Amino acid sequence: MRCFRCHRFGHGRDRCRRNINLCVKCGEPGHRGEECDRSHKCINCKGDHLACSKNCPNYLEEQAILRYRAQEGWHLWTGPRGSGSGIGKGGATEIVRTRCEGRTCPEGDGPRDSTK
Repeated sequence: MRCFRCHRFGHGRDRCRRNINLCVKCGEPGHRGEECDRSHKCINCKGDHLACSKNCPNYLEEQAILRYRAQEGWHLWTGPRGSGSGIGKGGATEIVRTRCEGRTCPEGDGPRDSTK
């Protein structure tokens, strides 16, 4: 899930804590992507692509976390179904990173390799 106000992952526009819209193209405030003539700069990873790029390493990591949670039968943010308490998103992130530690995860199989 990507916010259409700040373009960060993990929440939607209605739950965004930022009170300013950022450009999806350059990550700067004050204008919309359609009006932007600046070069691409992702607000999430600082790469040279749009914040909505499906090739963004942060997007791929977020998808791996959500996929892991779904495979384990977890609710979106609370943890395993019926457990009453979960490890939360941060814990799921660590589990996914641990699964891929020491190797480069194939696209769609885990988070980006942070050693690159």
